[in-house]
Amino acid sequence: MKYTLALLLLVSSFSVQSQILEQGLLETIGEIEGRENLARVQAAEQILERMGISPVRQDFEFENRGSPANGTNLISRFGPSNADEGILVIGAHIDAVVFRDGSYSDGAIDNAAGSAILLHLIDRLKSHEFKHPVEFVLFDSEELGLVGSRHYAEQENDQIFAMVNIDIGLSGSTVFFGPSSFPKSEALIDLSLSLCAEQTTNCVAFPQMPPGDDRSFRAKDIPNISFAVLPEKQVHQLWLLMNAGDDSGLAENFAPEILSLIHTPNDKIELIDEESVTLLLNHLESYIVSLDQMTSPIK
Repeated sequence: MKYTLALLLLVSSFSVQSQILEQGLLETIGEIEGRENLARVQAAEQILERMGISPVRQDFEFENRGSPANGTNLISRFGPSNADEGILVIGAHIDAVVFRDGSYSDGAIDNAAGSAILLHLIDRLKSHEFKHPVEFVLFDSEELGLVGSRHYAEQENDQIFAMVNIDIGLSGSTVFFGPSSFPKSEALIDLSLSLCAEQTTNCVAFPQMPPGDDRSFRAKDIPNISFAVLPEKQVHQLWLLMNAGDDSGLAENFAPEILSLIHTPNDKIELIDEESVTLLLNHLESYIVSLDQMTSPIK
């Protein structure tokens, strides 16, 4: 572990109860899920406006199945205006998967939950004195090939210090994160493990995580880490599926329950446990405050 006693004391003294939204995470998730993607972006804008924050809209164009398409990332900026220390990016994708018939998944677990966590992080940390420029980004069009995050990373990659991704909030009390196999993410993984031990949170590090917006930053050789929360049994099943190959011990064609929920009509808010997503929110709040104190996550 590469952290000083002073840093750990700073984390311990930071109140995770400060400046939270008056509503709970489930209510915030409910404002986003079950909508078409443009309406999800608009709902997030309205939530930010209630906080007194005016996000920057980053519009982009791309081709979707041979047709022109548009997307919008929402960026909320804090901290110093210069990027001498490098930009710390906190991201979550706000779009839901679109089925072949043109209808939408409710997209509650994937990823209204992650988007709501990001919005609550903004509200908790909006008055924090950041060392780094920090950009909280709601990425659009993740479900169409990480389009929004790839566009953002291409615009900003020379100035990014590290990227933290939030993707999948369901139930249970096991926080998992990765990729621990990416050398430049080593210190990011170590920091999360250190906080898990300090806070007695059940955590699992993944050498490879399921695909998400963090991969847009890894492709640019930027230190990155992705977080999610699931029941412990499903976390271990998913670890084996993603990382153990032929030696996983899993039955042929077996898949953890989470994979029967996301990207299907079963992705419903009723399945989300508020205590579980709040556990991830609290962990990420301490994590971001600690990460902001680091000068380089790759050393």
